[in-house]
Amino acid sequence: MITECHKRSIRNNIDAEMKSTVNEIKRMFQYPFHPETKYLKLEFEGHSGTFGFYPKIYNDNGEELEENAHGELLESTEFSDLDFGYLTFNSLKYENDFDLIFELDQYSKEYLFEWFRALFMEHGGANFPITTILHEHDALKAYHLQKGIWIDQYDKDFI
Repeated sequence: MITECHKRSIRNNIDAEMKSTVNEIKRMFQYPFHPETKYLKLEFEGHSGTFGFYPKIYNDNGEELEENAHGELLESTEFSDLDFGYLTFNSLKYENDFDLIFELDQYSKEYLFEWFRALFMEHGGANFPITTILHEHDALKAYHLQKGIWIDQYDKDFI
């Protein structure tokens, strides 16, 4: 069972990445996005305390865009270097207790999503002109950062 000590350790591990996360958010805000960019999806992947958000951009039809505003391939620009990586289990003892690992992962995800949104909004997210969502890989729902709500990732009315 997850304890308050586990939760505090996870929060401390994530909070330790605040400065680098803020720098990456600011870098993302300055990126020259393709003019057809409708939304930015930060795809959330990971397990067992190792997580990351991986950015992808999409047009109005939900097609992934591969170029920026200058016609350069995203994979060959600083866009592919955006680093939103987190080690949430540092210093935790969990000894192959798979139920505990599942609970720690769930808590890490919940905290990370709210924490990331708070930083995103505090540093200009409300004025960022591109709808930005956090989406857990293979999940049907996504978290709309500007609105702070869970949405169906394919619902065009929210994007």
